[in-house]
Amino acid sequence: MRILDFNRKLLTYDYKNWLEDYVSEKEVFPKIIELDPTTSCMFMCPDCINSELINRNKSFTNGELDILIRELAECGVLGIIFIGGGEPLMHPWFGEAIKLCKQLDIKVGITTNGLLIDNYLDEIAEIADWTRVSMDASTKETFYKVRPNNIRNSFNRILSNIEHLNKIKRGYVGYSFLLLETESSCNIDELYNAAYLSKKLGCDYFEYKPMVDQHHYLYQYSNDFLEKYYQIITNLEELNSESFHVIHAMSMEQYFKPELVQPKDYAICPVNDLRTVITPYGTYPCPYKRGYEEFNYGLAQSGFKKMWQDRKTALDASKDCSFYCIRHELNLELEFLKRQPEELKLINYKKTQDVFV
Repeated sequence: MRILDFNRKLLTYDYKNWLEDYVSEKEVFPKIIELDPTTSCMFMCPDCINSELINRNKSFTNGELDILIRELAECGVLGIIFIGGGEPLMHPWFGEAIKLCKQLDIKVGITTNGLLIDNYLDEIAEIADWTRVSMDASTKETFYKVRPNNIRNSFNRILSNIEHLNKIKRGYVGYSFLLLETESSCNIDELYNAAYLSKKLGCDYFEYKPMVDQHHYLYQYSNDFLEKYYQIITNLEELNSESFHVIHAMSMEQYFKPELVQPKDYAICPVNDLRTVITPYGTYPCPYKRGYEEFNYGLAQSGFKKMWQDRKTALDASKDCSFYCIRHELNLELEFLKRQPEELKLINYKKTQDVFV
């Protein structure tokens, strides 16, 4: 099941003014920020896409986060996703950061490994619009293979944190499962059980997604792996209910197509103006380019607004982004509206509780 329709979210009242300004080529600031508070992480996941960026001894100071979040609010940011680059809950000011977001009417999303949820249980339950816990397993044995760590009883602690959060949450809670097939681990046999477990824990959704390589190209699974996957997905649908959804990431749809690549016929990526990634070591157009210095806009600590206005980009989507990109359909929508601005008058804007395009 796919319910993450970014194009539908864009055509809401939250984005009406931004769309009109963008199409008329007025100055716009991003509406959604993916924020890495720290590069620190307590896990040593062998398949981490950001392995070269983890534990670089880089973090925002408490004061820098305070100033940054206030400036983002002044620029009209609608939502901040606390993510990494690192485990966001390891930042000592995390609780205060999300409380400040609430005070400034900024929506909060959280991607976490779940181990430290109990340190901020009440704050997350009250403030977060959604919290997604990256698990990739349904059993302790597989969990310690895909998420090696030296923390006692970490698997059961995370499950307990998810269950307790689900009992008092205001927003949505999801269980994330990366389909892994490597020399050290393969978790396809746990896909159904992980979805069942997430439902039992009280989650609102279970999302599974495919592996990518270090350059973000979709991983080519073996025929045996895909055969098992196709057998399981039918059973997954049976878990859906009014209060629980099994979601396959948009990138999973590419496996039903002849090619795993996705060529782009446009150079400028419009979504770069809509959302961006801020880390302690630089600001990047998207998660795919996190850490690539040739695409670094600059340090947000030096003043986000000026940095954004002065930014220059070396990104050429037609050359640098032939991998599958979840922004592609949104880019096509924005490209169309820019070519046909009269179409803006025909949009039937909707209301939404979810601003995270």
